[in-house]
Amino acid sequence: MSGFGHSEAVVLKLMEKYMDVGHELFVDNFYTSIPLAKALLARKTLLCGTLRRGRKHVPHSVVSAKLAKGEVIRRQNSQMVVLKWHDKRDVMMLSTFHDGQITDSGKLNRKGEAIQKPNCVLSCNNYMCGVDRCDQLTSYYSSLRKSLKWYRKVVLHFLDIGLTSE
Repeated sequence: MSGFGHSEAVVLKLMEKYMDVGHELFVDNFYTSIPLAKALLARKTLLCGTLRRGRKHVPHSVVSAKLAKGEVIRRQNSQMVVLKWHDKRDVMMLSTFHDGQITDSGKLNRKGEAIQKPNCVLSCNNYMCGVDRCDQLTSYYSSLRKSLKWYRKVVLHFLDIGLTSE
């Protein structure tokens, strides 16, 4: 995959069999990028994920914006939206199938008011929760030890995942 970084090439390679059907792909901030979103859109695959602030091609106006709690700034073209939303901290998102509109999350805060979030954040929270929960649980009691033999680390990591899966 020439012209792409390592993370984009990995996603495109793994998704090769699933392209051109209209699937929605949710990815972590390590993989999310604007060139990847464009490449997936060209193959009729949609993308949504958190975005790192230091990524290339991200609009500077979104990255540098100072927001109060609950505020959103977004830049959108006909194909994708890049947004920054401030809750307890800044959250940057990239989506090719959301518009970034604020919607009701269905939950109430301590004052009894409805909690409002961008629709892409709600979708990511819904579909990525299993991955994040597994990462959280494996980080508490990792069986990984310092070793020069890579296969030991792989086996121990899969053992950790197997023990923490519900």
